[in-house]
Amino acid sequence: MTDVKVPPHIERISEEDIEQTLSKTLTSKYGTRFSEYRSAYTSIIEASGPIDVLPMPVTLGIELLNKCNFKCSMCLTPKLDEPKIVIQKSVRQSLLEQIKKHKIPAVMFGMGEEPLLYKDFVEFVREISEAGVMDIFLFTNGLLMNETISQALIDLPITRVYFSLDAATPETFFKVRGKNELPRVEENILKFLEIRDAKKSKLPIVRVSFCLTENNAHEKDMFIEKWRHHVDHVDIQTVHDFSRVQEMSRMSNEELFAPTEKSVAGAKRNQPWEKLTVWANGDVSPCCTFHGKNLIIGNVNLETVDELWNGEKITKVRDQVASGKLNPVCHECLSKRGL
Repeated sequence: MTDVKVPPHIERISEEDIEQTLSKTLTSKYGTRFSEYRSAYTSIIEASGPIDVLPMPVTLGIELLNKCNFKCSMCLTPKLDEPKIVIQKSVRQSLLEQIKKHKIPAVMFGMGEEPLLYKDFVEFVREISEAGVMDIFLFTNGLLMNETISQALIDLPITRVYFSLDAATPETFFKVRGKNELPRVEENILKFLEIRDAKKSKLPIVRVSFCLTENNAHEKDMFIEKWRHHVDHVDIQTVHDFSRVQEMSRMSNEELFAPTEKSVAGAKRNQPWEKLTVWANGDVSPCCTFHGKNLIIGNVNLETVDELWNGEKITKVRDQVASGKLNPVCHECLSKRGL
């Protein structure tokens, strides 16, 4: 098996070199633009010293709606006390125009919601691809991944499909995810792989993930053995503690962005130099976790992506992360996972 560099909170089991597969497939399609994108991404996430701010983010995360069809025990989405929102068509169109204008190379769907609940998901992915995005990520629980959607996404093509499972047996799946749907989800994943293989396509890269909790830890090895020879990689993740996110949402904006003397030993989080996340209501944060919903640097209904990327608030966050004098949000996030 090939060792792949991943964040310390993820244990990856892979039968092949994922980066090599992507490079071989997409460099032939996009030329040096793809290799330059991966080089920029790698240099940012692996940097241990000062990081140059690129003209635009490498990755744009887009939350299409703040809703999911599961109620996972470790996820904050079903617990959030906020109105259900679907991204406005005007925001979607504006983002497409900016993605194309600034040649943003990667777009990520699935920041805690289930993207396939968005009725125009396939069409939006097509538009994203036509706008020049090379690397399109989909994080999904797989429940709605029927054959029609699978065919469409593979034909587009989407680059990576990451299925979250968190269980090897129906009993544990119900404990973790709140529904008796494991057989259906597993069937959907295997059908997706069958369609991809029938097309003799290396893409999309397919991952299944397992977030370790007290309810499923006993099935970790069983899960790995169940999937390692079917998918491109299996990820075992440590659970992130979101218990204080809603409490912190009641803090003032000044408190949330104020630098402190707090740091996290050994922690590294370079997302403010690599990524922006657009939430369904248009708010934008410099990372993709639920903690980031408390660190809003602006709103795409009022400002453009490049204005937000080079704005005062994200510059302040970068300065805080670089100096180690973290604001309360970044400190809470990093201390609960140790990234």
